[in-house]
Amino acid sequence: MRELKIDGMTCDHCVSTVKKAIQKMDPNAKIEIDLKTGIAKIESGSSEDDLSKAIREEGYTIVSVKNI
Repeated sequence: MRELKIDGMTCDHCVSTVKKAIQKMDPNAKIEIDLKTGIAKIESGSSEDDLSKAIREEGYTIVSVKNI
């Protein structure tokens, strides 16, 4: 599981957009996003680079990534 700090999410629509971007790549991904903290916990078979790219392509910034 990876924990990503995502900058730029301001509403539930942003959360939905990030989830859809990840699920488009990996339909079986498990995703939890805390809008207040901007933290996304993602369990996915996709690489860190692919996850980051999908999120960045939607206009959000990845501040940090940790494996948890």
